[in-house]
Amino acid sequence: AAKKFPALKLIVGSELSLESLPYIGLLSINRKGYGLMCRLLSASHEGREKGEAALSWVRFTEFLQDPRYQEGREGLIALPHWYEKSEKFFDYDELTQIFEDRIYFPLFRAIDGKDHERTDEALRLSRHYGVPLLATADPHFHRRERRNLQDALVSIRENTPLDQVGAGLFSNAERYLKSPRQMQKLFSDLPEAIQASVDIAERCTFSCSELRYYYP
Repeated sequence: AAKKFPALKLIVGSELSLESLPYIGLLSINRKGYGLMCRLLSASHEGREKGEAALSWVRFTEFLQDPRYQEGREGLIALPHWYEKSEKFFDYDELTQIFEDRIYFPLFRAIDGKDHERTDEALRLSRHYGVPLLATADPHFHRRERRNLQDALVSIRENTPLDQVGAGLFSNAERYLKSPRQMQKLFSDLPEAIQASVDIAERCTFSCSELRYYYP
């Protein structure tokens, strides 16, 4: 589909589940990075039931620190899901050592009464670890009107009637794809976070057209 719309750049990534930790987003800078991302996803499914894929922190870091995958590691951008409530938190010191200048703290603004709290924590983490912020809409649907479908999918996933899901649903319909102008307005106080999104888009050159099937 991207070939039909030259102005639309496809950036390939994944959300990798980690045991007892929030997930971590990975974006493919190049073909090597895509290859390592696929290896990580495959490893997360090994020996697990469908829908229960996850990697331990130890296995995750072993992959990334393996000399065989150095080029793959350098071809990935990391977006740790730092704002997810969890009993444990990432070892950000280790993450910054592994990813160096290829790690960002994503920040979204959902107009849900928690934006100031999220922003303060994001700024604290950014200053402490020297990791730049990335402005994101954290989209789960492309238009506001699709919010009802999102709620229905959450209900199915949780195997809970829609009127009983409660806090499992978003409090409003703000998690949609926003225009550049909307994003600039939302993050007028953090232009550097907007610029980071542009920098990442320019940095990610991987294209699915690079993929070829190799027979065994």
